[in-house]
Amino acid sequence: MGLKKVGRYTALRVSSARFEQDVTGSLFTLLALKLVLLADLSGCPLRAQEQPATPQKPSEAASQAIQTQKPGEKPAPETPDLPKTPPAPGQIQLQAPAEAPTAPQLAGPPQAAPQQAQQGLIEEIIFRGNRRIPGATLRVRIFSHKGDTYDENALERDLHALWNTGFFDDIRVEASDGPNGGKVVTFYVREKKLIRQIDYKGLSTVSQSDVLDRFKERKVGLSIESQYDPVVIKRAEVVLEQLLAEHGRQFASAKARTRNIPPNSVTLTFIVVEGPKVKVGKIRLPG
Repeated sequence: MGLKKVGRYTALRVSSARFEQDVTGSLFTLLALKLVLLADLSGCPLRAQEQPATPQKPSEAASQAIQTQKPGEKPAPETPDLPKTPPAPGQIQLQAPAEAPTAPQLAGPPQAAPQQAQQGLIEEIIFRGNRRIPGATLRVRIFSHKGDTYDENALERDLHALWNTGFFDDIRVEASDGPNGGKVVTFYVREKKLIRQIDYKGLSTVSQSDVLDRFKERKVGLSIESQYDPVVIKRAEVVLEQLLAEHGRQFASAKARTRNIPPNSVTLTFIVVEGPKVKVGKIRLPG
């Protein structure tokens, strides 16, 4: 029994020593695998571009310790920075995004922007040919103004607005390039002539005051210092013939003639042919 026990204990001791050797070998194997894994992770292609190592400044704690150290004392040992453990497989490592590069700015000519901004704008509006009517009055009548966008349709509307005033016989508009890249709009106008004098030749049945009163009554619109308008002159001829017919001149006729007075005025003359006076010869009352 004693020998068996001794042999058994001896066998147990031998098996336990072998187990310790196996465990130690396994630990060394795991440690070697871990070192190989660390070496592989350090050479991973995700970190292809490594930044050059910059000299590290001493930590704030170390500098404070040096400043607060008393004479005669030994400096406290500086704790070495622990190496950063690589992330485990399958774990996502967050990194701060790099600063986005700013887009390069193209330097253009310094005066190109103002010139492009002024292109298509009305730099100035000019009126040519107006003598009696000031330019400020005409600018109020149109819709386009200095600084507005150049538009041909708007200029056509301005042309009709000036024509409807009744001040002009002819209007045309031109646009030219301005010195600053915009448009200079010029209105060329021809004012209607002004009646400076009205004469009546061959008129004896009625007076001139009676004729002017009839013109006012029928709202002909003809007087001295009024604008010469062929339509108005034609209506005045008809009204004058009707006035003479009321006074027994049934076959009277009146024709207007004009004479130019520089620079832009006329003299109006009515040539009147009264004709025979119609009289009542006989009155019959049948029945």
